[in-house]
Amino acid sequence: MQLKTTEVEGVKYADIKDGKPIYLDDKGGEHSFDAPAMRVTIDGPNGLAASLKAARTEAATASETAKAFEGIDPEAARSALEMVSNLDAKKLVDAGEIAKVKEEARKVFQKQLDEATDKNEALETRYADEKIGNVFGGSKFIKENLTIPPDMARGTFGAFFKYTDGRVVPQNTDGTPIYSLTSPGEVATFDEAMAIIVSGYANRDLILKGSGSKGSGADELDPDGSGKRVIKRDAFFRLSPKDQSKYATDPDVKIID
Repeated sequence: MQLKTTEVEGVKYADIKDGKPIYLDDKGGEHSFDAPAMRVTIDGPNGLAASLKAARTEAATASETAKAFEGIDPEAARSALEMVSNLDAKKLVDAGEIAKVKEEARKVFQKQLDEATDKNEALETRYADEKIGNVFGGSKFIKENLTIPPDMARGTFGAFFKYTDGRVVPQNTDGTPIYSLTSPGEVATFDEAMAIIVSGYANRDLILKGSGSKGSGADELDPDGSGKRVIKRDAFFRLSPKDQSKYATDPDVKIID
């Protein structure tokens, strides 16, 4: 036995007659599946074993047939079937209802797709927002060098960071990456990028903690006897981008923690 179906726009729908699904036998004959009548037969004292066997066979067939309908919206399918059942093929063509059925089905599925897309985008935005918030909250540079808390720092400089490809990436106002001054060719770490961004901020003196000293900080010799001058990393980050570039590329200057 095989479930009789009608295909609409590439989707197969079960044929229903008097509230019962129609099945086709091997010779093409149509048979209605009357579940209540079968239950009476099964419950009766005679023919129980035969009824159970037949029920198992039909249940297996129905299960295989149902796989073809996985993922189909029942309400959309029911609506389309009702429209088709009310008009014969010729009337559908004459009245232009085929195009109407197509459009209604398209609207239903497009709505579902749009809702799923909006939900996914909202989740991605929320996740990215949390990731960026975490790096601001855990920033050593902000904690040690700024007079404002992480949330205020994010409110001022958050636009310079974007979560992409599983990490927070610093970027200039034109969208290009902010590169490291100490590791040429590599994208700057969050703290290094913050130092670069803050150094170019017009009101940086209002948010930077006082260093307690004058000059660049590159005034001491390396204690390991190399003869190089040293500059502490926090002092380096307080320099202007121009001075940072100068010290980062000077072979006689060493940046230390």
